[in-house]
Amino acid sequence: MSELRDFFETRKEEVKQFFVFLDKINNDTNYSSDMTILKSQAILMIYNLIEGSVNKGIEYIFDKIADNELRHNEISNDIRVMWFRYFNLHTDDNGQNKQSLEQIDKFINEIVNIEISQFRKINKSYFSSGTLDSQAIKDILKKFSINFNISEYKLREIKTNRNFLAHGEKSFTEVSQEKTLSDLVELKDKTIEYLEQYINAIEEYVDNQRYKI
Repeated sequence: MSELRDFFETRKEEVKQFFVFLDKINNDTNYSSDMTILKSQAILMIYNLIEGSVNKGIEYIFDKIADNELRHNEISNDIRVMWFRYFNLHTDDNGQNKQSLEQIDKFINEIVNIEISQFRKINKSYFSSGTLDSQAIKDILKKFSINFNISEYKLREIKTNRNFLAHGEKSFTEVSQEKTLSDLVELKDKTIEYLEQYINAIEEYVDNQRYKI
């Protein structure tokens, strides 16, 4: 089992265990006033599973590239562009490089080692707080030429409700008062199914070393 899949399985089990707990107390009158708040907490856990898995998937790719000790002339054009942006090698209007020769030398000769934190910074429109849904994930994977054409509208629902909670636009009670436990189980199951396919796509990319020329 890859470290990526191991990460996903661990996080997935945490979510499942919470749902087991919710199922146990769902019809217990002692918890009736708490259940709505706990259902909103479940939404936050599902979104955390999405964000954690997406981040870990991209990190897994970069870790494998670094493990192979590849340089700029050994990597795919997609990764080379990321490596270029990592060093912020912009040119001015006259085509003259603004960066030092030392940085250019590092770009050419150093082993490619892109940190996930820098990738997130470069692509902050996808990684700012609460932005991940299936369309955003598709767009991120396109940067690696990974054709991931699977859509899941439930991820947008999760993202929207997560943002209501995170930004204080709605209370924990308001977000989940109309949702049954069965509704949340469907959100969980659809999310897990989607992320399992995401993991498969990342592993296929890495196993076939598609980050190389």
